[in-house]
Amino acid sequence: MPKTPEYTERFNGEKLKELRLKRDWTLRDLADKLQVAPSAVMRWENCTHKPHLKMISRIAKLFVINPKKLLVEVQTAEGEEISA
Repeated sequence: MPKTPEYTERFNGEKLKELRLKRDWTLRDLADKLQVAPSAVMRWENCTHKPHLKMISRIAKLFVINPKKLLVEVQTAEGEEISA
């Protein structure tokens, strides 16, 4: 019997970059607004690191969007551990 696929949500760095660029903000502009280093924003956009849930909430408030808009649903392989 086939298994039902499992899904999880991951931070969508591409969406963050899209939102930032729509406002013509540099990495530094966004970083200053969030009180983080520009390198942190770059890592989030490149999906090498993910922001904490509180930061996702702050980002969503800054862009006046639902925090779910910053997540993407991905299918996981059975038993796969999710990171990043």
